[in-house]
Amino acid sequence: MRALKLPSFIVTLGTFFVLQGINLAGTKLFTGQVAIQGFSDVAGFYNVQWVFGSWTQFGGFTLQVSAVWWLC
Repeated sequence: MRALKLPSFIVTLGTFFVLQGINLAGTKLFTGQVAIQGFSDVAGFYNVQWVFGSWTQFGGFTLQVSAVWWLC
């Protein structure tokens, strides 16, 4: 029975936001912070940053590599 007659996309999106809030609150409760510290110390960080987080020339424009990945 669909008493509220809400679109399934809206219900899914709302559920995602609720779960994201619970995740954020739980992380803040257990660790006291939500920022990741020392991430650049992880082995291979700079290699991955170069592939996904750097800037590149593409068609005469300077774009972030993630935008080029999106265009492909």
